[in-house]
Amino acid sequence: MENLFLVILVFMLMLLPILAALGVIVLGIITGAGKTESVRMLGMSFIFASIGTLTTGLLQFFAHLLPMEQYVSLSQANIIVTEAGSFISLIFVCIFLHKNYGKKIIYVPLLLIQLAGSVIPRITAYFINKLPELKGIDLTVALMMNNLTGYLVTEIAVSLIIIITLFKNRKAEKVVPKLWVLKIITLAFAFISFGTNSFLYLNLLNDPYFLTSYDWMSSVITLAGSLLILLIPVYVTVKAVKTAKTKDLPEAV
Repeated sequence: MENLFLVILVFMLMLLPILAALGVIVLGIITGAGKTESVRMLGMSFIFASIGTLTTGLLQFFAHLLPMEQYVSLSQANIIVTEAGSFISLIFVCIFLHKNYGKKIIYVPLLLIQLAGSVIPRITAYFINKLPELKGIDLTVALMMNNLTGYLVTEIAVSLIIIITLFKNRKAEKVVPKLWVLKIITLAFAFISFGTNSFLYLNLLNDPYFLTSYDWMSSVITLAGSLLILLIPVYVTVKAVKTAKTKDLPEAV
């Protein structure tokens, strides 16, 4: 009975990111096709941002059914899909900030940072692979930490620019005035996720089987991350629907 419960729990944890990503896509469609024009671009950004989460979740869900070579090939393709989705999503965020707050310059720093966040970790990974003293588990951990660090630095830089822009215009924003607060929460989770994964990866240097003893920690991060990606889309969609209903009300005579 206990084994059955664990199997069901693992199954649900593997399924949760997929369901969360599908939920974000649905919310993105509702917002993007809704009557509240000012946040339509955010709806589009949700759709593209969740594509990578969906493909990653599907890949992990079916990983045990795939031959190793095919899994590696699909993993590489998934990285490209995820990064492309994130880049397109950020373009829609830039359009939102530009249209609502008149920030034309916002395209330049955000898109350049996002692009650098994809290119630089690949360059550093190339040089890490060339280091003769790094082999086996040491090399694997170094590459994983390289990817983690690149993601965190990019997330911090992009998020801070967006948060500052939203905060400065919070009084003028009529539909999603608290969006900057939620963006801070998601940034804080990026730090927590980075710290947790760093702890797990670095301990592999001393014990190659360390991850098997701390599966619960990865599961908690997966669960929290799956729920957190719904936070901003739910907020924006609810506010957009309420705003549309308010506009549809007949004016008082």
